[in-house]
Amino acid sequence: PMPTETYFSELAKGACEVCRAGWYADYPTYDNFMYDLFHSDAAGGGNNYSQFKNAEFDKLVDDAKQTVLQSVAPLGADYSAKYKQFLAGKQIDVYENEGKRSGAYVGGVYGVGPYMLLNHNDTQNALFTLAHEGGHAMHTILSYEKQPFVTSSYTIFVAEVASNFSQAMVRDHLLGTLDDPAYQLALVEEALSNYYRYFFLMPTLARFELEAHTRIEQGDALSADGMSDLLADLFAEAYGGEVSHEREREGITWAAFSTHLYANFYVYGCTARARRQCPPHPPGRPWSARSPG
Repeated sequence: PMPTETYFSELAKGACEVCRAGWYADYPTYDNFMYDLFHSDAAGGGNNYSQFKNAEFDKLVDDAKQTVLQSVAPLGADYSAKYKQFLAGKQIDVYENEGKRSGAYVGGVYGVGPYMLLNHNDTQNALFTLAHEGGHAMHTILSYEKQPFVTSSYTIFVAEVASNFSQAMVRDHLLGTLDDPAYQLALVEEALSNYYRYFFLMPTLARFELEAHTRIEQGDALSADGMSDLLADLFAEAYGGEVSHEREREGITWAAFSTHLYANFYVYGCTARARRQCPPHPPGRPWSARSPG
């Protein structure tokens, strides 16, 4: 046993090869484990108390570490540096936990910076959720940096542009660097799922949100069964009879968006703003043939 008073100073000198005292990963990446615990730079002053040193291992970690930020490299060195600083900070609540709310979001305090909530579970979906929220975080950082307090806030639609652009940057980076056909198919599936969400699911939820508020304003009551029936009808109309669907499963979708659907017309506002950004679509003309608006 080592005395409590000198425990950490002795560890830093290499007194114990296998010792630990309350260490945990504050960010869910290989780098938080591999670099802090095993990289030569982390020995003698870092968390590499075992003094493990291996040049080949160091190179593997260093090469992989750069990959994390390569997706935003086209945005410039300043952006990359700020993003790296945020990811290395203590402003991210990462993993699922008992009593923790679901979903993911970013909130900011002017003069302090953004804070990110995740429910990370080490899946591809979680990776893109991180990218999405990372876009919000960087948007907040740059807004606070360039704008006075009174104009530092931004609209929902502008916020979603930043977050979805960040997702697209990661997707483009992975498609260009990973040639495994199975992984590329998974990336295409992620893209299609995201497009479905924002071009189909969100507009349908926006109609539901407007109708729900309208019924309340007219003095009508809302119930779980009534909301499920309403949303199932809206999905059936949106699918146009071309897709079969389960009314009970689709109808209860309203309960899965508790973080967004009932907050200041979040979905409706986002969809309405997106609609106003698009010029009228000529009947019979494919969407892919549209010129930039």
